[in-house]
Amino acid sequence: MGTSLVAGALGLQLAPAQAATPSVSQTYFSAAGFIYPFGATPAVCPAPNNGLWTPAALAADGAWHTVARSEQGTYANTAFSRSTTTKARITRNSRGMARVDQAITATSRITPTTGHATCAFDNETPGSTSGDVTIPVRSWLVLRQRIVSQRGTGQAFASASVSGSSGLVGVVNAGEAESHLVAPGTYHFSMGGGARTHEPVRGTVARTKVGSTSGSVAFYPIGTLRSRAGNGLPYLAPGHRDCSQRRVKVAFSNAARTKVRSITFSVDGQRRYTLRGRQLNRSAVLLNDVRPRTTGVVRADIVLKTGARRTMTATSWPCA
Repeated sequence: MGTSLVAGALGLQLAPAQAATPSVSQTYFSAAGFIYPFGATPAVCPAPNNGLWTPAALAADGAWHTVARSEQGTYANTAFSRSTTTKARITRNSRGMARVDQAITATSRITPTTGHATCAFDNETPGSTSGDVTIPVRSWLVLRQRIVSQRGTGQAFASASVSGSSGLVGVVNAGEAESHLVAPGTYHFSMGGGARTHEPVRGTVARTKVGSTSGSVAFYPIGTLRSRAGNGLPYLAPGHRDCSQRRVKVAFSNAARTKVRSITFSVDGQRRYTLRGRQLNRSAVLLNDVRPRTTGVVRADIVLKTGARRTMTATSWPCA
């Protein structure tokens, strides 16, 4: 308690994390379309003319970028059309965070023209994003994928995977999320999503599938501020956790120094101390001895001079 109070009174600044902005390379995103025939001889199901498609380079500038593709044709006595729009962005910061976001909207449509389909096949319209990220510090890898909306007959799909020098690290499909603690190094990521329709042999029914998916691959350095909430935020600003010192800095606003009667701090459910009166005349406090394997839940119970009560909570990514 004493160390934290002295540090807060002096406005001591936390030493910056030994990190740097992650580098990215070979980052591309695409919109494509394919016909996939099923289990028949070439005489019955000739090789489809899927054409060529070229991924577009994805700049790591923090902005959303878009690539789109649409086409139509006939195959196996069936008309088809498809369209895909892929949006992607890469964001990074000097603390070592890197995140890739992807959003895909896809439409797949098949319509037998005369009689019936002479071959069973899928009309697939996918989008994808891939590349390499080199992270400078130990981090939490977080993969997420979900189907935002879908309608029609067919399938909407989404997936993401990340591999490192020793092989596959993580993989998720639509509706899944997972996290892994990873060492500094270079990791290859790949995300995809889209829509597909299927026409069975001798099929006569038109089918349309529309799907929207979203996903992300992110690297968060250990100790990174994960969330902060509550009506006490105008008074207090929690920062990232210093894993080497096992502490969290909470900055005070001018309102905290002038409008507050008392603040009680807790860490991971354990009450630490209460500040009152002149003790509130500070720029920040340091909350020490935050256990490394927890999310470092910081809670502040604030009582204003008017008697009104406010709360603030914050969490960070575990240090181990």
